[in-house]
Amino acid sequence: NLPEQHYRTLSHLMAHLHHLSLSSILTGMTCRNLAIVWAPNLLKSLRWDMASEESLRDMGVQAKVIECFIEHYHELFSDKDRIIIESERRESIHEISIDHAVTSYEYSSSP
Repeated sequence: NLPEQHYRTLSHLMAHLHHLSLSSILTGMTCRNLAIVWAPNLLKSLRWDMASEESLRDMGVQAKVIECFIEHYHELFSDKDRIIIESERRESIHEISIDHAVTSYEYSSSP
């Protein structure tokens, strides 16, 4: 069992990574690729001080665990957490078009 704060942080991060993976066609960041990047930061190898071959082997297992967390986010984390995270995301994200962003930048950069 994780402490509540750690569980909520993990849930929030996995929700974000899952959301990113949904755009993998555009970004190339599949669940697997995200897991490869994030796993070493989230799961410490028990054999970190051992030979590098063993720690590299552990990194593959770590990446598979994180990939599973990302891919199966909806099954692993509670509905309550998902509802809170989705409502926070809707409140904090304001989508703008690239044309609007460029126009706003050009306008604000004018003398």
